[in-house]
Amino acid sequence: MARKEQDKPRLSPRELRKKRRIRNQILSFVLLSGLLIVLIVGVFFAGRHLSQKYLKTAKEEAALSGETTETASETDDSGETDTAIETYTASDQLEDMVDACIEAMSEEDRIAGLLITTPEGLTGVAKVTKAGNGTKKALADMAVGGIVYHPENVLTEDQFSSMLTETISNSKYPLFFAMDGESDKLQGDLSTVGINVEFAEHFEDETSVGFRIVTLPSLLNGEPEDGPVTAQLSGEGDALADACIEAWKNGADMIYLPEHFVDAYPTIIARAEETPEIADRLAESLKKVYRIKCRASVE
Repeated sequence: MARKEQDKPRLSPRELRKKRRIRNQILSFVLLSGLLIVLIVGVFFAGRHLSQKYLKTAKEEAALSGETTETASETDDSGETDTAIETYTASDQLEDMVDACIEAMSEEDRIAGLLITTPEGLTGVAKVTKAGNGTKKALADMAVGGIVYHPENVLTEDQFSSMLTETISNSKYPLFFAMDGESDKLQGDLSTVGINVEFAEHFEDETSVGFRIVTLPSLLNGEPEDGPVTAQLSGEGDALADACIEAWKNGADMIYLPEHFVDAYPTIIARAEETPEIADRLAESLKKVYRIKCRASVE
């Protein structure tokens, strides 16, 4: 062994330096390669992280954009709905209410709703100061559109107001209440006791005596109102029925029958139903009447 080590040639100093230089170069190359690999791996993972972050940000922005679009759409839809609501005016509401009221009426009641009478004309009683069973039965049999009172019907303000309240509760439909004449028992605004219309613009022609019925100014805030034309008629049986048909043909909206007309009532209804040329006229007159009756519910 010792001999072998002795036989191994010795390297000169120059060769030793060269060998160390080569070893150092190899070590430097390995170190540089390691650093390069670490750098490449770092760049890969950094790029992957940034890519994922970018995708996440892009998704969030896309989601936010979608929500903004939906909100804008909802706003637009809401705006359209608001516009639709705004276009449904008080006049539209009034017309819908009028149509609903008339739709619920029978054909007979629609014709009766264009008749006005007195409490005596309705019940056949000589003097009415109370709305009892007689009034209730009469309104069930003849659903007139209004009642005209006179000073003789007024004993006290409370009695008169109570009578109108009872009459309202006995009627299937809203009623016009008018006062023909002045009573010293009633003071001030008659609407406080239940009177809701008045006769105005009395007129006469060769065939009839009539009035234009208008809502009391206190119920319309002082605004003038053109109301239904009301023809006042009297008579019996077929003659009275014929007069009603002629009045409607000539432009009357309502018929005022101050006297007891129970015997003529069936004939009036039958003649009106059998006269098709006045059907549209009566339908429009009833709408005119109910626009006044329903307006207070809309305003």
